Amino acid sequence: MTRKSRREFLKNFSCALGLSLFKAKTAEGNSQSNYTGSVIVGETQKEVWINVNAIPPGEFKAIIVRDRTLLIWHRNLSEIENARALDFQGGWKDETTVFAGVKAKLPAFDKFRSVEGVWGVFWAFCSKEGCLVKPTAGQFTGFLCPCCRSKFDISGRVQSGPAPRNLMPVLARLNEDKSILRISKREVPRRPPW
Repeated sequence: MTRKSRREFLKNFSCALGLSLFKAKTAEGNSQSNYTGSVIVGETQKEVWINVNAIPPGEFKAIIVRDRTLLIWHRNLSEIENARALDFQGGWKDETTVFAGVKAKLPAFDKFRSVEGVWGVFWAFCSKEGCLVKPTAGQFTGFLCPCCRSKFDISGRVQSGPAPRNLMPVLARLNEDKSILRISKREVPRRPPW
């Protein structure tokens, strides 16, 4: 087995193991975890429509769009305040916001990394090795990579660990009645960006 194929095997195995353990914990009743059910309500050649009414404040859904995992976190008021407070802290490891389908780089402020300040919508792979990150609650609210142990805040910014870049946010928009999140398919990364 070559070094590259061994590394790829270990990465895939650890992602699968982390997800299965995470699902097992979900089955025990962790209210912050929800990798089940589909909220996709429609799809065209250019867009995916997601029903966000099914996600109560303080919880998330993980859905698959074109074989990529997308995390949608409906942040409650305290989570929004915490994310905005971190804006003024600065000193992040990666101080930019880069989107999959857009070449613009923006500062890593929460307003550029969330949809209308309420919805955190991110591609769920770590920038170190591409492992599936999982949302966490408790002392640290944000995302954790089970492979490299990198921590990301609720806005997807790297807080600690070896991950070189922030989680990739998604440019999305809500419809008029704020019930459907619309995501352009060009936002779906063709390959992980690392």
